[in-house]
Amino acid sequence: MINGRLASRFTVIKLLSSTTWLVRDNQFASVSDYRVLKQAEPLAIEREWRCLSHCHSYYIRPALAYFEAEHLLLLPFIEGESLLSFTVHQISEFLPLIPQIVRAIMAMHAQGWVHGDIKPSNVIYNADKGEISLIDCGSALPLGATLSNLSSWQVTPGFCSVDRYEQSHIVMPEDDWYAFYQWLLQLYNSDLSVQEQRLLTRWLNWLTKMKDKPNID
Repeated sequence: MINGRLASRFTVIKLLSSTTWLVRDNQFASVSDYRVLKQAEPLAIEREWRCLSHCHSYYIRPALAYFEAEHLLLLPFIEGESLLSFTVHQISEFLPLIPQIVRAIMAMHAQGWVHGDIKPSNVIYNADKGEISLIDCGSALPLGATLSNLSSWQVTPGFCSVDRYEQSHIVMPEDDWYAFYQWLLQLYNSDLSVQEQRLLTRWLNWLTKMKDKPNID
């Protein structure tokens, strides 16, 4: 996909996945100017571009460019590691990050979008700065969208409700809160201290209220 007019601009450093590349942007002189190029189906990549253009948040990095003809997004390279790499023994490090994740999700909802794929691999943690970034808005949809109007949509088993598979489903903030609830619920399998159990229980109780809110027209 990186050919033609883009071949001279970008140097591929490595393949990150089947549809994403770590690249050097040759428009910049510094060797630290790495970027990520992401390719997807035309409608999906255009929707992700719209989401990242609308959602302005400390926790969500905006896309740098949209190459419509190639169905590519140019994204900033975010230093850190995904929370998928955290082990059960790092629960004490993870719990203080929950408020940041909640604020990131709320910021998207306040600007009319639902992330749609909240899970450990989509949150990057920079330990040096003590901050998180919410990434991969490829499943993001406008709040209130009906899945029946889409030709396809993405779900991650284990992090979405049964309703999220149905064409009649209407995209709501509860989708993200359900996913985050399932994520935190998995942590109960670890050996928690009494203090950690109490804190996690408080967050689960809060998320229960958020994910089960009745829809109000």
